Amino acid sequence: MATEPDRPAVPDYPTDAHAAEIDRARKYIEDALAGNGDDWQDQGERDDVKLSRRLNPADPYAVPTVKGETLVEGATTDELISVIMLPGMRFQWDPRFEGGHMLRRFNMRRFSFYTCMKGMGWLVYQRTIVGVQAVIREETNNAEIMIVQTSIDDDELAPAEDYKVRANLTAAAWILKPVDGGVQLTYIVSISLAGGIPATMTSMLATEIPTCAGRVRDVYYEKGYAPRIALVDPAHQSTTIFQTEKWDAGSKTWTTNVTASSGEHGHFVIAADTKRMYADGYDVKLSGDAASGAKVEDDGKGHIVISFDSSVDKKRLDVAITPK
Repeated sequence: MATEPDRPAVPDYPTDAHAAEIDRARKYIEDALAGNGDDWQDQGERDDVKLSRRLNPADPYAVPTVKGETLVEGATTDELISVIMLPGMRFQWDPRFEGGHMLRRFNMRRFSFYTCMKGMGWLVYQRTIVGVQAVIREETNNAEIMIVQTSIDDDELAPAEDYKVRANLTAAAWILKPVDGGVQLTYIVSISLAGGIPATMTSMLATEIPTCAGRVRDVYYEKGYAPRIALVDPAHQSTTIFQTEKWDAGSKTWTTNVTASSGEHGHFVIAADTKRMYADGYDVKLSGDAASGAKVEDDGKGHIVISFDSSVDKKRLDVAITPK
């Protein structure tokens, strides 16, 4: 599997690396969604997810572009981000997910990643994806959010692997739109899996992929959401350098490591779920070189602020949130 760096932030963090690839993928998604009704074939509903597909006229045997749409009642767009983005949460809603991690972090909202998808028996090898992801959103609470992904190359951290096939992700996006009563959740994917795949398996994937929207919804209903670093407007963006965020479903432990900043905007905010995930409360534990100069302000209701004094500037802080 590809190398997983412990400190993935790039030297010139924050940077808008891979902006052209993200813009291209976003335009592909927006054009697909704007297509006339004849472009999309209604595939009915499964588990309260409306399914649609759009054939590739250049390759009728390829996996079509697929789309799944569902309503997540009682949710906000910010709450659903960590359910979608954290690999530890993805294990709970994506039956094809074998594993994955961050490769390089460019800023708070953009990073490159490696993903491995399960094979299908002895006929179909595992597929891997190396890509870049960006979170695109307005700067208000419960804003509309688009999480965009597309393939890139990174032979240094994610070289080719024996017995694994590198898929090409043309574009994928999660679109989270606030509506009365909750969030309208849309998942759209256009991917080339490369290599020969039997038509029956291609058809199965064309249904399985978009129904992930319903499984995200159900994980949110049943388990809530993992903690997340709250997004703020760019004028008050934290100058702390964010490195990794991980989730362990078994212990309900969320961890992050950051490079501390003692500047005016060095503090950052973590949001935790006290309704379902941590209904009985949570503990915040600090470690690392910056722990001695870090201050935690916790209202006990899922709003956690971490700030630093000048003695720990540019040092490492590890944060763990665990259930009581």
